[in-house]
Formats: sequence, structure tokens, C-alpha cells
Amino acid sequence: MNLEDKFLDLQKRREGAFMPHVYYGDPNEAFSQQLISNLCENGADLIEFGIPFSDPTADGPTFQAACQRALRNNITPIKCIQGIEKLRKKGLNAPIILTTYFNIIYSTGTKTFLKKIKKVDAQGILIPDLPYEEASSLLNEAKQQKIHVIFQVAPTTTDNRLQHMPEKASGLLYIINIEGVKGLRTSMQEST
Repeated sequence: MNLEDKFLDLQKRREGAFMPHVYYGDPNEAFSQQLISNLCENGADLIEFGIPFSDPTADGPTFQAACQRALRNNITPIKCIQGIEKLRKKGLNAPIILTTYFNIIYSTGTKTFLKKIKKVDAQGILIPDLPYEEASSLLNEAKQQKIHVIFQVAPTTTDNRLQHMPEKASGLLYIINIEGVKGLRTSMQEST
């Protein structure tokens, strides 16, 4: 199912989307494969499929540790893309939003990277360290590949940026309702 159809279905049912985040390869590939399958079989509408990165600046200690465990297991961006391909071959049809840091895309080459993820039927890409103001070449290539580029909106996002982000984003806007990095918290501040 593509991303648009998923959101139309959820809208008809008057439901929000459940999109769990999994850093692929933590603690190993077999576990990640089974976890993603189980999540989809038990109500996940979309999967945020994370490519482990050595310096995940937008992530808190829990996700940083997940990245480190996966990287120690020799998980690479290529293995992650192959992991999506394996899931598709097993029949997983939930939309997949790939989360990665821009260095991975840049070192692979934007066009090459987007073609690879399109080939395995990833519908979107979320890049926490790429501001929308610097994303024009990625946006152009993603449009050609029919890959949604998803931007994050945080409590610190200015009104000016918020006005222009929806013009460039596609698929969805990723709303972060608390300040700081993602991950485990012992307390929550009020959402804005």
C-alpha cells in the first residue's frame, strides 16, 4: 500500500497513524526482520526504518545505543536496503519511511541512493540533519524518483519556516511535540 492510500484509509476510519521507529540491525538483522513483521501484523500503519549512523545527533541515548549495537554488527546502508527488500519479498506491504542522516546519502550520491530505496519500495525519506532550506537538490531528485521527502516540525520551528515547509515536503510532516532529542525521558514538559 502506498503512503497516500494508507492516509486515506486512516482518514476514513478516523484514526491516527501508528509509526514505530526501528533502527535496523539492533540487536541483529534477524531480530529486526521479525520485529518489523510483528509490528505490522499487530497494527503498525507505517514503519520508520532507521539506518544506523555513527553520530545520530537528533537521537537521545536509547537510539544512540541502538545505532552503536547495529554498527558493531556490521550493519551498513546497503544491508538496510537489502533488509527492506527481504521484508517486501516476505509480503510486507506497509509503507516504509527511511530515516537516515545526510552523510549517508551524500557519500552514496543522492540520485543513486534514492534509486536504490525506490527499487525496494521505500515510500519516503526523513533526514533529521537536513534543513529544508538546503534540500532543493534532494527534493528535485526525490520528485523524479517519486519518493516523499519528510521534514520535521519542532516546537522551536519559526512561524516563517512553518509557513514554507509544507510547500516543499510531501507525504507527511513529522511533528515533534517536545524540545530536545528523541528517546527515553524521565519526565515530559508540556507539549506546544
